[in-house]
Amino acid sequence: MADIAKEYLDVLGLIRENLIKRDVNLRSCEKKEGSVVGRVECALLQYLYNFKINNGNPDVSMNDLSDFLVVSHSRVTRVMDNLVLGGLVVREHSEVDRRRWFAVLTQKGKDMASIFEMRTLDHQIETISKIPEKDQEAVLKALTLYSDAFNDACKLFTRRR
Repeated sequence: MADIAKEYLDVLGLIRENLIKRDVNLRSCEKKEGSVVGRVECALLQYLYNFKINNGNPDVSMNDLSDFLVVSHSRVTRVMDNLVLGGLVVREHSEVDRRRWFAVLTQKGKDMASIFEMRTLDHQIETISKIPEKDQEAVLKALTLYSDAFNDACKLFTRRR
């Protein structure tokens, strides 16, 4: 079992490296002189964009962002400062607790996140086209099965700690 686990880790490491390269390449096109958009800023923009679309809720707190990016609150604040400076995000105070504030995409931020989303989808379509059509469903099923198993194992591991 240890040998196959090592092979899984090797393949997953390659997938992770490829995803990072993809993200850097897709997003670096937007990086122009004076631009505030780096890799972390792009990830945050996409999170805000997808969170609002998927949840219908624009209220994304700084804690949510910190948890998603797995960075400190001060790092989230610096990234947010860059996005606000670039006109991509505005901060809105909570109506319930004035000490809390939320990140909200501006139209410019929505447009940029939408471009990233379309580029990512185009890249995924190109990637899938490299897999023989007869194998595409099996690959998706295997990835889903692995993802579900990984999530279950993470829950068990977290409970044991």
